[in-house]
Amino acid sequence: MSPETQALVQLILAGDLKETEHTGMKNTHQLIQLLYGTEYGLDIETTLGEGTVISLRIPYKG
Repeated sequence: MSPETQALVQLILAGDLKETEHTGMKNTHQLIQLLYGTEYGLDIETTLGEGTVISLRIPYKG
């Protein structure tokens, strides 16, 4: 994922941009934040030419 695409996805997840291409990712992120708080949700890390990692942060309740 290019840095530009990553920035676009971050804007979509933040709700600052209306986009239909990443709606499922945005909905998942927002639902997690509604349920558990804004410190949880999806994190995206990417290195051009190597790959992208999407992490899901939810609280541990043991």
